[in-house]
Amino acid sequence: MLTDYDCQCDYCLKLTKENLEHARKEWANGKREIIFKPYHYSCSDGCCDEYGTKVYINGFELPCDERDTGHVLENVFEFLQINGVMVNWDHDGEE
Repeated sequence: MLTDYDCQCDYCLKLTKENLEHARKEWANGKREIIFKPYHYSCSDGCCDEYGTKVYINGFELPCDERDTGHVLENVFEFLQINGVMVNWDHDGEE
């Protein structure tokens, strides 16, 4: 769900829903921008090393695990309000 973020307080949920509605209105009015923004974080003592890509549609950050392409696509379809799309992986016959 596009409102699935760490903080689920009423204020944060309301703000997220407003930002989502604004981004969807921009999409409907012709602004169609999808940004993939890579990040890399290492803590000061070197024990943590995290990297990935954040995904934004018209400035709205999708709450998805960018390492899972299927999850990214599901969030994009949800943003666009396209229902019933089945996203599967084909690993050359391997499950």
